[in-house]
Amino acid sequence: MRREIAILLIMILFLQYTDVIAVDSNVTVVKLGISPDNVKSTPSPLILSDGVVVAINNLLKKICFDGREIWTSSIPYRVKFLLETDSSLLVFSEGGSLYLVDAVNGNVLDSISLGGEVSTQPIISSGMIYIPLSSGNLITLNLLSLRRAWSIKLDSVPRLLTSFSGGVAVATSKNTYLIFSSSYIIPINIVLMNIGSVAGKVVGITDSRDVVLIDKDGSIKVLTSIKSGFIPAGQLVSAGNNVYILTGGGSFIRI
Repeated sequence: MRREIAILLIMILFLQYTDVIAVDSNVTVVKLGISPDNVKSTPSPLILSDGVVVAINNLLKKICFDGREIWTSSIPYRVKFLLETDSSLLVFSEGGSLYLVDAVNGNVLDSISLGGEVSTQPIISSGMIYIPLSSGNLITLNLLSLRRAWSIKLDSVPRLLTSFSGGVAVATSKNTYLIFSSSYIIPINIVLMNIGSVAGKVVGITDSRDVVLIDKDGSIKVLTSIKSGFIPAGQLVSAGNNVYILTGGGSFIRI
């Protein structure tokens, strides 16, 4: 639980200031050279067991928790999103490319074209990489081979993804879908502003500000309703059996 809260803290501080690393109760300040104008286009850092990986334009940097730089690497285009898998990093860039980078030394091991621009943060679930494209397609790659498994055309551009037991939930501007690793789809017929998961189930905030829990069969349960003045900011984050919602005013709501 302590590490989960530390991860929440590092993400929030990084997105606000771009130069803070927090681990447990210790805070280390590292100047990363990211201008305030570029904060929104900077991907969230990856917290590894031995440090933090951050992206600055087309550069990748791995930094120890004490602030020392371990390595710097580069790819041809600006980094949009990052994922971790075993001892490697999955780096998604502008132009629709995916790079496999060694997390130990920063060497680029492989690269593939995805056939389109990545629209939002890809995720890993059940041995598959789920990648949303600006074309409205959701493509999947086998995690071990990076070979394409299947793709699905959705009603509009995927905005938010979260994993659950057996697959992923995808929110578009028109609908929400449960998509299983076998490519089986359950449309939920609900629009979610934010999305997350807890205990293998999907949790989200509707456009009417209800916090809902969605089971694997598509059934919906309203957990609570949030007052009209509440402004959610960013995705929902789960830690243990709790769900944390970051508000636009910088406070947390725990459910």
